[in-house]
Amino acid sequence: MRPTDQQEHVLDLVGEGGDVAVEAGAGCGKTTTLRLIAEAKRRSRGRYTAFNKSLVLDAEGKFPSNVRVTTVHAMAMGQVGIPFRPRLDDHTAKSDRVGEMLGLESQAITYDGRTQVLTRGYLASLARRAVEVFCQSDDVMPEPHHVPYIDGIDPPENDGHRTWANNLGVRRYLAPFLEKVWEDAQDPKGKLPYRHAFYLKVFQLSGRRLPIDFLLVDEAQDLPEVMRAIFRRQDHCQRIFVGDSNQAIYGWLGAVNAMDDVPARSRAYLSNSFRFGPGLAAANNVVLDALRAPIRLTGVGSPTSRLGRAPEPTAILTRNNATAFDQMIVFLELGLRPFLIGGGEDLVKFAEGALEIKQTGRTAYPRLAIFQTWAQVQEYAEKDPMGVTELALLVKLVDAYTPERVIEVLGHMTAEAEADVAIGTTHSAKGREWESVVLTDDFPEAGGTEELRVLYVAGTRAMEILDVNGCDAFRTLLADRRTEGPQLRLVP
Repeated sequence: MRPTDQQEHVLDLVGEGGDVAVEAGAGCGKTTTLRLIAEAKRRSRGRYTAFNKSLVLDAEGKFPSNVRVTTVHAMAMGQVGIPFRPRLDDHTAKSDRVGEMLGLESQAITYDGRTQVLTRGYLASLARRAVEVFCQSDDVMPEPHHVPYIDGIDPPENDGHRTWANNLGVRRYLAPFLEKVWEDAQDPKGKLPYRHAFYLKVFQLSGRRLPIDFLLVDEAQDLPEVMRAIFRRQDHCQRIFVGDSNQAIYGWLGAVNAMDDVPARSRAYLSNSFRFGPGLAAANNVVLDALRAPIRLTGVGSPTSRLGRAPEPTAILTRNNATAFDQMIVFLELGLRPFLIGGGEDLVKFAEGALEIKQTGRTAYPRLAIFQTWAQVQEYAEKDPMGVTELALLVKLVDAYTPERVIEVLGHMTAEAEADVAIGTTHSAKGREWESVVLTDDFPEAGGTEELRVLYVAGTRAMEILDVNGCDAFRTLLADRRTEGPQLRLVP
């Protein structure tokens, strides 16, 4: 295909040498641009990579033979991971056995006048999760701050902020065991259960450089710190980072923007969206205005794309999991076949953990493992709003529908290809697109940068119709726009 003027500018910038960052708006031809770069560098050895496996699968077969297409994990496996491969198949060691192997002992915690015991198995799971957190960072050794906060062992302050006395005590106790887990993770003959994150971290710390001349990094706005560190090390080759900083919505998980490492003079922009036409481009530009983004979209897709009513939507996007499940129930009661984007594994695990607590007073599910009764979970979710808003919503969900109902609905879900509608959180829908999309009412109004980015991702999933009539957050932005064109008027 013939490159657009913007793509020609990218090719010129790449041809000048040095690292390049390409800010590409939603639907603006990222993969096509990367393929054009690869075609222009046919005499050089290249690598296309991304964190998201589905992106890599979609890219396979689209690049010339001089470019190898892999995930970052596959890249690490080829460099250092092969000796660890047999350990990935060993899932036999249970948490209590792992705790015994590490030499952990159960710890008694006093909170709110009652004593709770952190079992050896729970502490073993916590230590291993801490090392996985470390493996996503660019740190050189696991430290106590990598241990996740334990809900339910420290009382919140009156304003809802967390307190740390017992949590800090647990972190100090676990510190030497984190080193043991990491030492085992670096040994191909180690005995503890293994994770893909471990060999990726080994690759990063090895400082190895890939035998390539150029590197193409897709979705570079949302990467774990460990991957950013890997790419920084590849300074022997030309690096081209492509992404959309306005879609960086995983900061709460520690994701970083690798494009920030590229000098501003080496930055290009793709703003012509092939996903939708002028109507939806104008609507989504309202969100970009609120973000004060350096890019505005020009819709070159369907000329009939618009804001409007979508009585039979192909997708419904929500802000949180609980609302997504509520929508699932609504469509089931209408006799329709909904599909939950991403499969709902997290919801099922939460519901299974809730059921175990109700039946036995304990569960291995990490977010609930500290509690002995469901009443304790309810009390904590009500008292501690800091950082656990999703927990409070999930508790209300389980109380409204019962754990058994949640497990039943998601266990008998229609396959996406046969579904009448796809339903899911905006985070689960990232990278996807549908003909008509409805946004629900759980997006917060007057949100900060992170929430505006989530709203932008949600609004740019539609190709033909975007229905925001029930989304006050989007409606408020439209109402605040001083010069509202006809294409931005909501259908009543």
